[in-house]
Amino acid sequence: MRSNFQTLISNFFPYYVFSLQILLTHFTQRSTTLSTLKWIDGTQLKFLNVTRFVSIITLIGIVVIFWFPIGGRSINRADWIGLLNLFIPLIVLRILLAKKFLTPSPLWWVIAVFFVLAGLNIYFAPYTQGFALLARPIMGVLIIYVLTEIGQSTGTLKHITRFTIWFCIAMGILALLLTQWNEKSIPFNFILDLIPKLRTLPGFEGGFNANELAGALCWALPFCAAIAIQRWRDKVPAYSVTIAFVLLLLALLFGQSRTAMVGILVALALLISLLIPRGKWRNRAWIGWGLLLVLQLFLIFNPAQRELLDDRDEVSFRARLYMWQSGLDILQDYPFTGVGMNMYRTGTIRQQYPVQGYENRVLPHIHNEVMQIAVDMGIPGILVFLGIYATVAYMVYYCWRYGDSSERAVSLGALSGLLAHAIFGLADAIPLWDRFAFIYWYMLGLISVQYTLVVAQRK
Repeated sequence: MRSNFQTLISNFFPYYVFSLQILLTHFTQRSTTLSTLKWIDGTQLKFLNVTRFVSIITLIGIVVIFWFPIGGRSINRADWIGLLNLFIPLIVLRILLAKKFLTPSPLWWVIAVFFVLAGLNIYFAPYTQGFALLARPIMGVLIIYVLTEIGQSTGTLKHITRFTIWFCIAMGILALLLTQWNEKSIPFNFILDLIPKLRTLPGFEGGFNANELAGALCWALPFCAAIAIQRWRDKVPAYSVTIAFVLLLLALLFGQSRTAMVGILVALALLISLLIPRGKWRNRAWIGWGLLLVLQLFLIFNPAQRELLDDRDEVSFRARLYMWQSGLDILQDYPFTGVGMNMYRTGTIRQQYPVQGYENRVLPHIHNEVMQIAVDMGIPGILVFLGIYATVAYMVYYCWRYGDSSERAVSLGALSGLLAHAIFGLADAIPLWDRFAFIYWYMLGLISVQYTLVVAQRK
């Protein structure tokens, strides 16, 4: 029986090639009336624009396919990983036309090390799901690649920033409509009862777990805050990004992931300190930040909530301790490989490294992102994971030192999102193999494209 991928390619690939042939023929015929110089400056540029456009559409399609259930079940990436091959002709065209493979960036080196380590892990870890597990990380690298090349082709982040803002607006709306609110959300029931529930929406059946969603919101919300601050400060219209910020903040506040809220408060404090000049506007921002802090403390420590959540919080804390102990046991047994990428959730590992209370329950991750990388890829995985953070921190520092106000806001906003999520990841996790992880790669892409543009401007 043919796989889903084989069926798709047999139907789609001829049209894909035929479309490229039409485009190539069209531009080639037009170029016959032009001089060689005009062809290089005109038609070749059109080729690059077409390649970029097809790359964007292909990438969006892959992100969607790797997210949505198809045929009433979650996608088996072993069937669909071949979709990534659609990028091969696009990258080849890019190399031929632009005379380069990659725009230089220190991020590529650490990512290369990650994939070398991942390949070794597949062969040497005690358990493995094979190369299909690398589908989402490869997709993430393509996100960075496409964003960087868009920035290099256009010389600006204007279009990328606009797309990001509208994506965050859509994300905020979906979060409010689809989140599975829990007992921590009870103080907001008078608002939540007024919001429609769309948890049967195709592709989002069952809605979002509030804690999982909170980790995704941590990546996006600080970026919106940074862009809003920069635009209001420079007297540029900022209504859309302000709306995005408010929607994301409401969704996060209603879901009440405590570590996510701590991460957001730290990220916002960093943005206020660095992006808003001293004076009345910074003072007003600190007042707003203080009110958010007071509200969060009240939601955690008010007697009514404590009576309701004390037992739940104690059980949750103990469960995390059991999980982390199982992770330490794994790391002691397999310090250089872990048990294999994304294997912690499997029944085999659950039996060998049991977690009290989860004998017969699904345990998707270990509720700590550094520990998650450790059980997936061992101590080398931790070093590479932290190396990614160190590399992007250097890139943001470079943008801060040599960039203008807009470039500082983009790079610092993306880094603040990574920081907020890292704090969230102290007691929860979105593994690199998770459906929401594409936002992590997107934030890395924003930093990468901004860094390469600042480097190009200096040269």
